[in-house]
Amino acid sequence: MRILVLTLLLTVAVPVVAEHFSSMATFTMVANCMDENGGQTAANLYTCSCRADIIRAGMSAEDYEDAMTVERYRELPADKGAVFRDSRKGQQLYDSLKKIRRQAADSCPVIRTVAPLPKPEPAS
Repeated sequence: MRILVLTLLLTVAVPVVAEHFSSMATFTMVANCMDENGGQTAANLYTCSCRADIIRAGMSAEDYEDAMTVERYRELPADKGAVFRDSRKGQQLYDSLKKIRRQAADSCPVIRTVAPLPKPEPAS
């Protein structure tokens, strides 16, 4: 009976969560964050996964993809980038992404470890 109830709950609940970030978008978000913060370390993985969770909670997958497109192409010269620079909705999405990133950085700081200094040799 319990298995039937769990199966029904999963069958009903999964379609409700249809608006989700793809695995590739999440991986790219975390990998880029790790690169920006010094590379692939366990501390960076923890920090960047935390930041990705905050970004995913703060905006929809579609808005995130649109904001990333604006961010990526707004620096193109002249007419090529104008459509991204001049788009009111694009600018709003990009501003939202920057705000959420700041919140994520404040909530999930990069953990730096400091190597201990070598112990001095005892005086003879």
